[in-house]
Amino acid sequence: MKNLFKICLIIIILAIIGGAFYWYEWRPSQIRKSCQEKIEKQDKELFADVVKSRIMGAKEGDVYDFCLRKSGLEK
Repeated sequence: MKNLFKICLIIIILAIIGGAFYWYEWRPSQIRKSCQEKIEKQDKELFADVVKSRIMGAKEGDVYDFCLRKSGLEK
């Protein structure tokens, strides 16, 4: 019974650590990578969203920041 408890506890701890790694490390890096690729390809949909939100004459950095905010990465 003690071994079963230890195994369950280890699985729960590993799941929590894995979830935290995904949420705070993997997900943000993938969002940043995606936003950078969109800017390099000059994604028309992304630029249309920027224009809709009234960022006229947006620079690449503004579009990148907008993409991050749209993806929920930054406020």
